[in-house]
Amino acid sequence: MDHIFTCNFGCGVSVKTYIPPVPPNNLNLFNPTIEWKGKPNRKKHFRPYIAWMNQVMQQTADAWGQKILRGYHNEKGAIEFWSYEPSKSPKLLESLNCNEEE
Repeated sequence: MDHIFTCNFGCGVSVKTYIPPVPPNNLNLFNPTIEWKGKPNRKKHFRPYIAWMNQVMQQTADAWGQKILRGYHNEKGAIEFWSYEPSKSPKLLESLNCNEEE
């Protein structure tokens, strides 16, 4: 049975994710389900959401004994890539701006 993690941001906004107790066979395809309730505001809720997901994903990396890489679309439209390694702090690897005109 999956582990369920929830975070309440107040004002009727909350998020829930489901993490399997053991790593999937192909960790490259690991993409946890994220369920929002209410109407999250990217500018208001993104940083608290990332802080919460950093805790969830770090606990997952520790439990699985494996490194996990994860990307998040931030409040400015860029993608932040984070690394989670057992017994280490979450680390922001890179932020790529997806809104630049070429």
